Amino acid sequence: MRPIHTHDTGGLIHVAYERPHQFRLGHFLWYWNFDILKYDATVYINGFDVGEKYLDTALQDGMSIRMDFRSKDSGVI
Repeated sequence: MRPIHTHDTGGLIHVAYERPHQFRLGHFLWYWNFDILKYDATVYINGFDVGEKYLDTALQDGMSIRMDFRSKDSGVI
C-alpha cells in the first residue's frame, strides 16, 4: 500500500505513514504516476481555485479537493 492512497472510487484520500510527514497534493499525483505535463489543470481547494500552486498544497484532514484536468491534445478527461 502506498502512503497516500484511496480505498474505493469515492475519492477520499487516505494517508498512512510510519512517521509524521506533511504530504502534498503533488505527492498523491506522483504516487499514482499521473503525468501532469500532458494536462492543463484547474484545481479547487475548499471551493477556491488555487491556480498553478496546487501541487504544493498540503493535504489536511477534511479538506475538499476538486481537480479538473484537460488534455493538452484533445479535451477533458
